[in-house]
Amino acid sequence: MIAVFAALFVAIAGMAGVALYSNSQLTRALASVYVDRVEPLRDLKEISDAYAVEIVDTTHKTRAGTVTPKEALASIAHVREVSAQNWRTYMATFMDDREKALATAAAARFAAAGAAVDELEKILRADDRVRLVEFAEKRMYPTIDPLTGALDELIKYQVAIAK
Repeated sequence: MIAVFAALFVAIAGMAGVALYSNSQLTRALASVYVDRVEPLRDLKEISDAYAVEIVDTTHKTRAGTVTPKEALASIAHVREVSAQNWRTYMATFMDDREKALATAAAARFAAAGAAVDELEKILRADDRVRLVEFAEKRMYPTIDPLTGALDELIKYQVAIAK
């Protein structure tokens, strides 16, 4: 009888040990999903929104006269700050080779978008409405859309990996 209880105790202790180990592994895996996938998703979305929404909207609102050039410049400064910080945070996360390639492609798009935003800032400082219209109609989308497209590819990849 003592042997049966001892065997039962050992079996229960073994199952408890396996359960604790499994729980520990699951906790680590979920933490990795959150840190390496969910947080980067947030950061990438904020960058994409900053360009696709804030830069584009600010340009159109300034063109329409509902936002002053000074307000637009403040908005652009905010976009640059948030985007730079979020990109640094994102680049510090774990990435596999495919994600590194996508991030490198996106990083290359930042240069063209940055040059366009530099041009927009010059236009706003000069309060040049004619150049602002030309920028909004001809220069803005060909530089912002490729960046947001590259960020969208990274976002889709994050979702696929998290799944």
